[in-house]
Amino acid sequence: KGKSAYCNCRKPKPGLFLKAAEENKILLSNSIAMGDKFSDLIAAQKAGIKKRFLINNSHYKCHNNRSLYITSHKNLLECVESFW
Repeated sequence: KGKSAYCNCRKPKPGLFLKAAEENKILLSNSIAMGDKFSDLIAAQKAGIKKRFLINNSHYKCHNNRSLYITSHKNLLECVESFW
């Protein structure tokens, strides 16, 4: 594997979330993450993001994963509407 495979910025490692939070003064524990792969949400979980949503993933559609505390939605609009 190349050097980039070990970079903290590669999902499911949380490096990109942590860098964005530091550069933009974001409190990750109050943030949400949306992704179309479990690796997106694993990285978010490792970064301390508590609200994680799986969007439009045909392999995992309508699947709630308790260990990741995520909710699956068929599209972004459905996900956003679930907040209200």
